[in-house]
Amino acid sequence: MLLPSRWWIALGLAAAHRCNSEAQSLAIPLQFHLMSLKVTFAGCYLGGQFLEQLNASATPAELLKLLATHRNNLRLAESTRVFQKLLELTSAEELKKLTQEAILVQLLRFQVDALKTLQLPPALIVSLASLGQQLESLHEGKVLLTTALQALKPKNMRVSELRAVLTSPLAGIKELRGEILDAMTDTVHRMSPEVMARTLSGVVVLNTLAEYQEQPEELLDEVIARVEEKSFRMTPNEGLGVLYALARLEKFNLALLQHFGNQAAVDISPFSLQELSHWAEVLRRLNFQNQKLLGLDAQHHVNGAKLTLEDPAIKALIEQEVQKRLKPKAKPQHLQETFALNCPVHGLMFLPQYVKWVIDTPDFQRMRHIKQLGVCAQVYPGATHNRFFHSIGTAYLAMTFIQTLRHEQPQLEVTDRDEICVVLAGLCHDLGHPCYSHMFESFLRQLGREKRKEASARHGEQIPPEVEQEIAKFETWDHEKASLVLVQKLMDDLREKLVGAGLKADGEGDDFALIKELIDPPKKTLRQLGKEGKLRSSWSTVMKGRPVEKAWIYEIVSNWRTGIDVDKFDYFRRDAQHLGIQRQWDHMRYIKSARVILDDNEEKGTPTISPPEKDRDNIRENLMELRKTLHRTAYQHKTVKKLEQHMIDILKLIDKVPLITGTDGKMTISEAAVKIDPIAYPKLTDIFVESRLMDEEDDRLKDACAEYKARFLERKLMRMPQMWTLPTAEENSQFKMPEEDSYLDQVLEVYNTEEEKLKRIELLQPFRPVPREELRCTTAELNYGMGTSDPIMEIIFHDKQYQKKDYDNDPEANPHRRKLFVFWNPPEKDLGDSATPSRLCCAALHVAQQYNGKDSEMDVTPASPMKPKRTSGVSLDPPPVRPSDLCITTPQLWRLFVVDQDATDGLTSKGRSLDCEYFRGVSDTPLQSWLNVGAKFAFEDLVGSQKDEAAQLELEDARMRGPHAGLQPDDVYLCSDAKGFL
Repeated sequence: MLLPSRWWIALGLAAAHRCNSEAQSLAIPLQFHLMSLKVTFAGCYLGGQFLEQLNASATPAELLKLLATHRNNLRLAESTRVFQKLLELTSAEELKKLTQEAILVQLLRFQVDALKTLQLPPALIVSLASLGQQLESLHEGKVLLTTALQALKPKNMRVSELRAVLTSPLAGIKELRGEILDAMTDTVHRMSPEVMARTLSGVVVLNTLAEYQEQPEELLDEVIARVEEKSFRMTPNEGLGVLYALARLEKFNLALLQHFGNQAAVDISPFSLQELSHWAEVLRRLNFQNQKLLGLDAQHHVNGAKLTLEDPAIKALIEQEVQKRLKPKAKPQHLQETFALNCPVHGLMFLPQYVKWVIDTPDFQRMRHIKQLGVCAQVYPGATHNRFFHSIGTAYLAMTFIQTLRHEQPQLEVTDRDEICVVLAGLCHDLGHPCYSHMFESFLRQLGREKRKEASARHGEQIPPEVEQEIAKFETWDHEKASLVLVQKLMDDLREKLVGAGLKADGEGDDFALIKELIDPPKKTLRQLGKEGKLRSSWSTVMKGRPVEKAWIYEIVSNWRTGIDVDKFDYFRRDAQHLGIQRQWDHMRYIKSARVILDDNEEKGTPTISPPEKDRDNIRENLMELRKTLHRTAYQHKTVKKLEQHMIDILKLIDKVPLITGTDGKMTISEAAVKIDPIAYPKLTDIFVESRLMDEEDDRLKDACAEYKARFLERKLMRMPQMWTLPTAEENSQFKMPEEDSYLDQVLEVYNTEEEKLKRIELLQPFRPVPREELRCTTAELNYGMGTSDPIMEIIFHDKQYQKKDYDNDPEANPHRRKLFVFWNPPEKDLGDSATPSRLCCAALHVAQQYNGKDSEMDVTPASPMKPKRTSGVSLDPPPVRPSDLCITTPQLWRLFVVDQDATDGLTSKGRSLDCEYFRGVSDTPLQSWLNVGAKFAFEDLVGSQKDEAAQLELEDARMRGPHAGLQPDDVYLCSDAKGFL
């Protein structure tokens, strides 16, 4: 093989002298024949003259001629320059023809042999590898690239050499890139701050390569960790270098920003104008608002001259930055917030155009005719607001929340697609509500219980699977299922527009699945995985909308973790305002202060929305307690409970008639709901039901219309014999929650078996049998939204360093309270009966005492008498009674004084038993008040005595001292209480 003499001389010297120079540092056994050693060493260095001639070559022919002239004197590095120039002058096809020239083939083969035999410096190996990569289409080029990569040892390279490889096209080779990054990661602990900044700059260059679209997270995390350790020893310029590189990588680190930002705000003198522009770039890219930096009032040195904020250069820089910040970013038309609505709760709301696409659809407009609180408007006349505006308010808060997180934490990498999905989920979360909202779910579940009783009576314990499946549809139905069906229908109708807005399914996630998951996430499954510590590892098998890195996004609209979400933020404030309850929750404080942190370590942790620890009491007292207040005073009000029971009865009567036209013809309202028929179900609104009840035009609905008129228009409501506040586990650990039907059966059993004793209550009225169908029982849950659990213990709070803050308990929490209501719904003619509710109350009290324990305190509200019908414009005060009226008016029985039977046995009176003192007479409010006072005086003198005669004497004495001397002793009498004889 004929090779240039210069190369043989180099190989010979390396082998003979074991030269440790950077060019040939190790001697390799010589494998070539030492030919052409005639050329002297002094004459083999070409120098800059050859390079000038090489650069001046304009055609491949000139270059080959130059190569033939100097072939005996070329160095290895110069041979790579020859090929680089050749690549500049030729196309791929021409290069293939040229490489058939013997001299070029010899050059490539010798480069390969040199890589195999000599230990070349890394820079030269990198040059040869780059050459091989450029000639990879040729066989010799592939061999050169493979050999160079084998010779390259990243572990033995310096940081500057590693950075050079990282910024070269060789970084596109995945295996080499991984070795380079690992080597750089291992040497981070030895890097100075300046070298770390240069390393990050290399990563910036790497991040721009088309072949490489992901960031080396391990290297970046290691650099950031080391910078955090050395930040107090770093100069402001070194800190800026690191921040500038991180900003170009869009890596947000709040601690470093605050540390170096505060340094720069105090003194900007170390920075040049270019470095100040870098600061502006850092603040712009990371969207970091540092008030000190924005109000700089320091001096700046440039070339020994002091420049203040009044100097033209600084003014121009500031003006440029201000204009850049003030200039609005161009948004696509569908993202522009030009859709304005004036809300009585949130004020003027600006929403993007895609929200209007959804609002202007029939499925969304139907919510105008569904009241937010159902029949609660019959008790609170102001509560006539609807699901329509609540849904828009929820979408507005959802948009505000995710935009705040996007602004405050750029590292979350929130995209426009994320924002659109969250806003649409908030907008459509109540899309499936039927008439009367949540009460309709109770109606279907009651139908399910009735169907189960019928099936049990017909089939016994072994109910056929098809019947069981049909019953389960009624028992498990909820409006979220209907919402998902209508949302899917809506997305199908708007598919073209939504795809044009950017929604799609790709590696980032399925946007259409995300919207439905945001509305109805699998809460039980996610909570169970969280308790088992498998949430992060199992996330992808449960959720399809977004990966676990964006798990926090599922806590905005319907928070599966704690129940604190924008849905509640809106309806808490909206309902309180329309109900007239002067208590509010400041949701904007929560939205602005919440951050996303990990709920555990990096291996098991899942990103979650975390409020600051200082808001713990505020959340419990003003959010959780507000929920209980709304339920206690409005949603679970006793009259609301009565009206709901009446409306369920009316819906059952309506359900007997196929009233709605659906896909399969006429169907009942329950069939339309259970099947979620796309045609019939959207018609189920409040106005659909009430219009048919009010016009009374359908003879098939005659009974339903009559019931609606009596109960809702004439206000003839059922009676409430008992309202029992059930004990908590702390108050009575042995207490077991009674089952509603079983409880009523026991009350009715006591009522029937103790007839003789119960007759002694209201002696003037006969005992009335009570059929089972006239009794109703329902419960009210007053809690923080998670049953007996305390949501405060599920919230992940953070401290000032945005680290997780744990709490072992919440001693001030009162998360759960339940009430049990017993209603009596007699025919309209018997509603004025005052004895039966009192007797039912005594029987219910007896049963409640058995559940609660004989010696336990109980909070029971007894039956109250019928209130006079309220007439507008007429005074409720009774007219003054003349003495002659007492003898001509039919006597009535009036209750006066409540005492405890035990008090007459020598015990103290606590006033917690039922009614004892009565008098017969006309309705005379002053007389009743006077007798009540007199009876109390008499009772205080009679503690320890059970003689009715003595009581009569005392009452007589009280009567003689009172203003109504015409009252006779026979008009007042004493009876035993219910608890004493039951």
